[in-house]
Amino acid sequence: VLVYGIPEFRLPKSIVAKEVENLKAMGVEILTNMIIGKTLTVDELFEMGYEAVFIGSGAGLPNFMGIPGESLKGVYSANEYLTRSNLMKAYLDDPKTPIMKGGKVAVVGGGNVAMDAARTALRLGAEHVYIVYRRSMEEIPARAEEVEHAKEEGIDFRLLNNPVEILGYENPDDPRDPKNGFVTGMTCVKMELGEPDASGRRRPVVKEGSEFVLDIDTMIMSIGTSPNPLIRSTTPGLDTNRKGCLIVGENEMTTREGVFAGGDAVTGAATVILAMGAGKKAAAAIEGNAVLLPDNFDHALIGYTIPEDSRTAVVGVYDYDKAACRPSIDRKCAVDLDLEDALLDALRAIEGDVKPVIIHTGE
Repeated sequence: VLVYGIPEFRLPKSIVAKEVENLKAMGVEILTNMIIGKTLTVDELFEMGYEAVFIGSGAGLPNFMGIPGESLKGVYSANEYLTRSNLMKAYLDDPKTPIMKGGKVAVVGGGNVAMDAARTALRLGAEHVYIVYRRSMEEIPARAEEVEHAKEEGIDFRLLNNPVEILGYENPDDPRDPKNGFVTGMTCVKMELGEPDASGRRRPVVKEGSEFVLDIDTMIMSIGTSPNPLIRSTTPGLDTNRKGCLIVGENEMTTREGVFAGGDAVTGAATVILAMGAGKKAAAAIEGNAVLLPDNFDHALIGYTIPEDSRTAVVGVYDYDKAACRPSIDRKCAVDLDLEDALLDALRAIEGDVKPVIIHTGE
């Protein structure tokens, strides 16, 4: 998603490429063209000798509104639109993967992805770009700076508006007319805010008799995404919530032993920062999870021996009641600590090619 989902003007691809190279230099093996659930299953990964699996497959299945006209030419999901532009270079004069350029563009939604799609449309030559959002500016979910940047670039915010139908061209006299099936506009209704809904935001209510037509050439749906069901449907014991997101505990382990998950696959569409945090937390928990612990103690200090001088470094505390390892990754390793100090001090994740050991157990 760092490459195909975030535009170059927000995250240069050279930065992503450098991060990937850093991972390779650390010894991470990257296998491409591998679809988990198709090419390999999670069970097969365990059969190959892996002791833990982390699922960070994101939420790339776009949501649509289910209104008439969504199959017309010129209707995109934000995922498709950004992928065509960012990854498949549809911005070229003669691209292999074309995209609608120019004209009037409407982006439906108010999140960060909607702002990216709108600003990308401008850079692809759109003469006018609308953000159509059914709530007010106070409820808009995009970050304030993203909204501000969009405004500065001239994006037209049509708030408290919601589309109910997408309109297309149809020549009744010529079924072969090349313009047939292309978007010409969308019918919208005006909204007003009522009582808060489950999300805590005031629920938009349709104003009776408020229908109007907005003339557009391209429509981009950016109303959220869901996790692809492929992995959960091919992995027994992997539970999800009603939105199809994987259920995890506080250490990012799923309901399947040895399988961890984080990012949008767990939270639904969110941010890269949150996904990175979940990955770090899960990595630390995986190290703790790899330790074989006795079952007659309340907790255990997890760590390893420093080869140079045989000192012991504490890296985590395993809590038997919660069945979770609680590492700290924001401070330096604690070394040569007694039990009380070890429990109070910050502990960090294991680094390097070392084998975890149980240093001390206590009732």
